[in-house]
Amino acid sequence: MLRDYRDDDAEAIVRVALAAFAEFKQHYSDWPLFTSHVAKMPELAKTGEMIVAEDDGRIVGAVAYVGPQAPKAAFFEPAWPVIRMLVVDPAARGKGIGRQLTEECLRRADATRHASSHSTRRRS
Repeated sequence: MLRDYRDDDAEAIVRVALAAFAEFKQHYSDWPLFTSHVAKMPELAKTGEMIVAEDDGRIVGAVAYVGPQAPKAAFFEPAWPVIRMLVVDPAARGKGIGRQLTEECLRRADATRHASSHSTRRRS
């Protein structure tokens, strides 16, 4: 089940994010610094829409969708919608959770695109 982020999800999302990246530990020269950045994932909900995946009432995945014109890093075009920090608990992989989270981001981007094209036509 997918749903929007709630503030009380932060701890579970950090747990999932750290578990999702743990297998890549040997590829980072400064793992503690990297994990400190990963642990900030819930902060993405301040500028984007955090989408949470639950399985049996337990958070097993999350992603941040940052819509067009929302504040984002300078290397992203302001008009671009962006998918950030897609994570799935390693124990829940293979169930299509990552695909569902991605498809939800695409659905939101499409809805935003359609809404803005309708408002542009109305102003013309």
